[in-house]
Amino acid sequence: AKMKMKSEPEDNGNGNETAPPPSKINKPRYHPLIQKLGLDKSRAAKGEPSSREILNYLLQNELLDEKDLQSAYDDLSTFSSKKKVQGCDETDSLAKANIMKDGNANTTCMNGSNSQKQQCRYRNVALRFYYEGSEYSGLAENIGLESDNSIEKALFAALIKTNFVESRESCNFSRCGRTDKGVSSAGQVVALRVKSNISPQATWDKAGSQFVENAELPKNSVDPITLYQPKQKNDASNRVEKTVKEYPYDKVLNNLLPETIRILGWCPVSDDFSARFSAMTRTYRYFFVARPKYLDIERMKKGLEKMVGKHDFRNFCKINVEQVYNFERIIHEADIFSTESNNIHYFQIVGQAFLWHQIRCIVSVLFMIGRGDEDPGLVTELLDVIKNPGKPAYPLAPERPLVLHACGFKELHVGHFALNLWRVSCNLERQWENLVLNAARIQNCLDSLKEVPLLQKDVLGFAKSKMQERLKKKQKYYPCNLPEKEFLSTLEERLATCDKKVITWQEGLMLFESINLIPSPEMLTESVHIPLWKRHKGPTLEEKVELLSHSKRRQQIYDDNIVKKRKSKEEDRAFYQHMTQQGGSAL
Repeated sequence: AKMKMKSEPEDNGNGNETAPPPSKINKPRYHPLIQKLGLDKSRAAKGEPSSREILNYLLQNELLDEKDLQSAYDDLSTFSSKKKVQGCDETDSLAKANIMKDGNANTTCMNGSNSQKQQCRYRNVALRFYYEGSEYSGLAENIGLESDNSIEKALFAALIKTNFVESRESCNFSRCGRTDKGVSSAGQVVALRVKSNISPQATWDKAGSQFVENAELPKNSVDPITLYQPKQKNDASNRVEKTVKEYPYDKVLNNLLPETIRILGWCPVSDDFSARFSAMTRTYRYFFVARPKYLDIERMKKGLEKMVGKHDFRNFCKINVEQVYNFERIIHEADIFSTESNNIHYFQIVGQAFLWHQIRCIVSVLFMIGRGDEDPGLVTELLDVIKNPGKPAYPLAPERPLVLHACGFKELHVGHFALNLWRVSCNLERQWENLVLNAARIQNCLDSLKEVPLLQKDVLGFAKSKMQERLKKKQKYYPCNLPEKEFLSTLEERLATCDKKVITWQEGLMLFESINLIPSPEMLTESVHIPLWKRHKGPTLEEKVELLSHSKRRQQIYDDNIVKKRKSKEEDRAFYQHMTQQGGSAL
């Protein structure tokens, strides 16, 4: 007997239910014979056979066809799953099918019943991607915060919509470098468990005895494999030969991600691989404009060289004692490079791992050295945490020029594919072109100002006022040998002899440069550098740990993250030796 079920009421889109067709209203939920035999009840009466026993009897005596029963089961399972899944209407399903079209996606396995979920295979992969961080609140998702505008939130929205993952919690997610608000990346790496296009029932033989293992899956989305899969989902006995490829994860996700986030490539990885703990190096670049006579590149290089090697960087970071107890880090390489355009340079710093705000603190100190406000020997003093256990107060360098350039792994070889990289390159070229044209328009305006006429008396008077302001502030910290005194004397002499002569703004800029007045963003507000060792010093690491005892909540966090999880050097060495051997390849 075939059961006919009453149609569920449908939502008309306004929150109101529409009535089912009249022909279906009065139909009973169960067949009359089912009701007569009492099989519509949840439990059979004592001494009477249950519906399970009746079905078993019919099957064993070949009175009921197996395929008919299986078909009825599949229909009812699909019907049940549609009632349970909310917010997945026909339009949404069609949208998902279109997104996945190029990957031959099976979009039902994530939203179906348990039996359907078992039809999906999952595998561990690493994704390498780019993002422009200026629009986002940072890489890490602030889970549960509605106003969160993180890169990971956008990434998981795309992963869930494509059914590659069911949820963040279930996919074993890890990231290589956690970047802050405004920071970008040219090669961030994350690892997670995603759905595969290869069925778990796939075999190498038609008989169905040699199942395809995860280690035998395609390593990329280019190379096809030929295998045998059930013609119908639940009919393993009837297998057909198929040639299939793995999902093009990069291409499919980029169809949904915003233009400021692009997946560059992917590859399979071992089960123990962690994007965080398997990484050998992280490379950061910090871009800056080196205006002539404003920043001394060679002085900054001397300071940067002193940071290479293993040092305690507690004076070059934001100390968070609830999360970190060891502030020793290794910097493998550090240098300054120039680009081909408009005096743009960048610091490149390669290290094993970095502390919170470490790069921005390093850059801030180097800028002080480059402007001549501090000596390169300052770096050595700050690295001596026994002599200087408390960090002097100084601002962070701006976040937007910072880029996580690359993540290095010993055994990871990410696959990049021509079609995807072509689209990514075209997208980035468009962004670059828009920004370069913006810069060209601004430069045009700056150039047009150079021929603007001004009274020489006005220019000299402005320069004199700037020198007087600077001298007044500097005398508090630098009592003698100030060049501003000589500059001021020269300006006063020229003012006394000048007439109503008109000069151009270009000539005025040359005058300003001769007395060390360079127009730059920092000069909008006249400030005087206070020597670092005359500034207030923050509490030492030991004092910060001691202060935790005043807060039970913070003390508990410290105990959970530091005290209980702290390992010996031997344990740490064994752990990282194992983790750095993990990886995978797309080749």
